[in-house]
Amino acid sequence: ADLETVATLTRLIEPVVLIGMEEFAHRLTVFGGGRFRRRITQWVEFAGLTLDDTALVCERLSEVEIAPDLVEHVHRKCEANIGRIVIAISRIEAFARTNGLSRVTLEQYGRRRPLYLTENQLKGAA
Repeated sequence: ADLETVATLTRLIEPVVLIGMEEFAHRLTVFGGGRFRRRITQWVEFAGLTLDDTALVCERLSEVEIAPDLVEHVHRKCEANIGRIVIAISRIEAFARTNGLSRVTLEQYGRRRPLYLTENQLKGAA
């Protein structure tokens, strides 16, 4: 939706929830001017996961045990991004299945093995 549509919605219904990605606040200010900023009653930003969060996600979502050293590696390499972490878990699970493992350590998985596809890897696959 364009910003005029959003402006119309804010006059007709409350609340209007806007969800954006990186730079959303900046774009809203630049393209919408002050008229949108003054209508925002609450601003919530989601930060990356903590290491403890990452360990919990790995524990709850993975069908194999992911050793603490690999959890830390996943957290760091995925830059605490939940989407990347979920993809990494699926790759670790596939590695475990292929190798008949019920538990995977960083040494087994390897530091150089990709955890998720980067934007450059996606472009190369197209």
